[in-house]
This record gives sequence, C-alpha cells and structure tokens, in this order.
Amino acid sequence: MKQQNRLVPSLLALLFPHSCVLCGLRTGSAARYPLCSACRSALPHIHGPLCPRCGRPLLSAIGLCMSCRRHSYSFDAATVLFHYIGPIKILLSAYKGSGRRSIAIFIAEEMYKALKDVNEPFILVPVPARPYKILRQGWDQTQLIVQLLHARYRLPTCSLLRRLRGGRQQKKLSAEDRILNMRKRFVLRKAVPANTVLILVDDILTTGATISACAEALKQGGALRVQACLFAAD
Repeated sequence: MKQQNRLVPSLLALLFPHSCVLCGLRTGSAARYPLCSACRSALPHIHGPLCPRCGRPLLSAIGLCMSCRRHSYSFDAATVLFHYIGPIKILLSAYKGSGRRSIAIFIAEEMYKALKDVNEPFILVPVPARPYKILRQGWDQTQLIVQLLHARYRLPTCSLLRRLRGGRQQKKLSAEDRILNMRKRFVLRKAVPANTVLILVDDILTTGATISACAEALKQGGALRVQACLFAAD
C-alpha cells in the first residue's frame, strides 16, 4: 500500500502535465513548473547553524563539521538549499529520471535567491555529467540549470570543465572510495578567468568528492577561490 501511495503523484504527473509532482493537484496551465504553492512552501530548507565549508547543518560540532574535519576538500565553501529527503528526492527523481525539465526553472529560481546577494565578481561553472549519461538521456540536467540562471537572471556562466570517461559509479562506493574515484576525473576545457570567484553548480552534495575534484582542477588551472551552490545535501 505504501509503494502504491508513492506511485500516485508520479502517475498523475504523466497523465496531467499541469499537476504538482508531489501531491498530484493541478497547478494551472500558466504554472512555470509542476509544483503547487503548498508543496513548495513545505519543502525541507536547510537552516543554520551551518558548516562553513560544506554548508550542511551543524549538529554538535563547532566550526567545521566532522566530515570536513576528516577530509581535505579542495573547494572553499558551499551553499546548500534543501535536505535530500522525501519531497526533494521525488522532485529530483521527476526532473532527472522522468525528464520533467520545467523543474529546472524552480531549481534555478531557488539558486538565484542564494546567489543574488554575493557581493564579489563570480562565474557559475556547471559540474559536467558523465558522458555516457548525457548520451543515454540526451541532455545534461546541471547544464540546463546553469543556462537558465544565465538566461533568466543574467548571471555569468562558463563551462570550464570536461569530465573524463571511466571510473566507477559513485553511488556504489564508500565515502573514501568516492574521493579516490573522482580524483583527476576533470580537466579544463579553457583557461580559468582571473580575479573572480568560481561557483560550481550541481544538484546533490553527498560526500563532496565530485565538487572537490572539480575545485582541484580549477585551482590547478589558476583559480584562487572555488565555492559551490547545490540544490540539496544528502
């Protein structure tokens, strides 16, 4: 019965494209994305106090969280918007798994809220997807979000990184193995702009291995400061 209940919103979204992907209620044909106002207001935002490195909530630690104390990350700071639980999992599954591309409008809208008050020059850099994933699905989910941030909000963007083929799937690995697996998996596509903060954009922060590997490549190319903006944290 529980599994059947979880399937109802997904089936309604397929049958009625102007319905909320979380509750199934109609959003209206003028809605920019398939998310009703009630579900949107109930999403699990991340609130402080936060780790100054990875942006996750601090439980009992002071300063860096325990994960950031154990690992040496190459990125300098991260902003994370939501907890990767319940409705956010469903929302990202609809976006990445079911191809509900209009959800990118909502993600970009939320990221813009976090980025609009940055008071120093910055450039958004999308984290490249695995090449075979783009070939299989026909589009790059993170690239679309960054394109919307540029088109709708005029934020500066640049695709500086290329992801090399090979490596194992991250979700099948431990935290330590993820870090090792991602090292040297990213290379520069073009020269790193000088005198500006680079902000990596991705959907989910898990161990931080992917963001750290991207930041390492950018810093080896001359970047002085690399931050990240992520939609959710696991």
